Amino acid sequence: MIDEIENVDNNLEINNFNIENSERNYYANFMEKIGFTKIVWIMFTLASLLQWIWGSETCFISINMDFLGKNREIKQSIISLCVCLLYSMMGIGAALVGILCNKLGRIYTLNLSIYIYVIVTILCSLIPKLNFYIILFLRCLSNINVGIMNIVVLNLLCEFLPIKYRSLILMINSGFYNFGNLFTILLNNYMLDVEIFNDYYWKIVNVILIIPGILSLIIIVFWGSESPLYLLNKNNLKKGFILIEYMMNRRLTDNEKEKLINSIKCKKNYKLSSNYSELFTKDYIFLTIGSLIICSICYLNMIGITYLIPKTLQDLGDSIYNLSYYYQILIYGIIQLPNGFIGGFMTESKVFGRKITIWISALFCAIFYFISFFNMKYVAIYAGIIMLFNSICYGVAFIYISEIFPTNLRDNAQSFIQCFSFFLGSWSPYVVDAFPYKYSYGFFGLSNIIIVVIAIMFPIETHMRPLDEDISKIDLI
Repeated sequence: MIDEIENVDNNLEINNFNIENSERNYYANFMEKIGFTKIVWIMFTLASLLQWIWGSETCFISINMDFLGKNREIKQSIISLCVCLLYSMMGIGAALVGILCNKLGRIYTLNLSIYIYVIVTILCSLIPKLNFYIILFLRCLSNINVGIMNIVVLNLLCEFLPIKYRSLILMINSGFYNFGNLFTILLNNYMLDVEIFNDYYWKIVNVILIIPGILSLIIIVFWGSESPLYLLNKNNLKKGFILIEYMMNRRLTDNEKEKLINSIKCKKNYKLSSNYSELFTKDYIFLTIGSLIICSICYLNMIGITYLIPKTLQDLGDSIYNLSYYYQILIYGIIQLPNGFIGGFMTESKVFGRKITIWISALFCAIFYFISFFNMKYVAIYAGIIMLFNSICYGVAFIYISEIFPTNLRDNAQSFIQCFSFFLGSWSPYVVDAFPYKYSYGFFGLSNIIIVVIAIMFPIETHMRPLDEDISKIDLI
């Protein structure tokens, strides 16, 4: 798309400008004036579809793979380990993000991961006779790419968004995870039966769930684009300026180009390359480790409750409040839907911001976990509320990481932190099956107290801060 726009002057070099007289946040202010353009909405749509896929895949692993394993008379302990393996593949994908983005660039990495996901998922429906271990292998391949594409696309999206509405849009985007989760629940309730398993209907569910992936592929091929901030940071001035001109529908003046470059170059962390060791320098080590623990616990809870609640409801049956399993799982799915809007309001509020939203959400999770531990009567409602606030906590933590780390470290930071969080979360099903499910609610409740403590200790608030703002320049809270 960018290369199709011709005749752009690219005779500027970064070293030709006087950095001392530049305005530090000129780029952020300039892009703020451009606001929401067509390409921003395209990238938001793409990111929302990929969040939908992530939510669908998480539910698919927890419920559909469990159905398939039980129908093939595979031991529950083996099924649990296989489910853990599937979730851990997302961690492998996350670990590859930094490497692939440095080698291929983000847009090509995203393109490739969506292609592979769609192809491999289609293969799951083409197998004549469903074999649990063949499906397991194929889903492992697809989940590696789920881990890649969701980190890459959200880093892209955050760099396109104006400061004023960045967290609101990102939180609304994160809500599509829950919509994808609910859609899969509804589809399963309509197509599948716990007692009477049918290979044909299992395949139909799989085919329907491929549709968002196909739509994502169309969008990325025809309209996907790298962010101008990333391009200018990588010294790719020509494409960066072309993209900005495309967004604003006019030519940049030489003066504007000079100020844009200087506002990026004068940042403390301006480098054309970076490595993981920079995450553990004096400025970033506490933020790196703290964010790692928070995201790991959030994902442990996300996978844990997704795997735990169907088992809890199946075990308790309609003895709770005379509702069938299907209605109770539907209640659980619906309650979690407003997470994007609630989280967006909280993070944009001067009262809450990012830090307070993280620890308040974790505190609510802990409270309802403990309530569930002592009283299972309304567990479907409690679990929905837990998923609601856990999604807010995890979504805001993702935003916080994107805002606190500079562009040259953003992909590496998300790759490292999300990799370990995916790996830790992948063991939730095994933990749930190893003990009576009631104790899992107490364990997860205690884990959220850790999030509360760490979030309170974070020294920096990023609300309304430009991307790439030096940590040394940010007021400590």
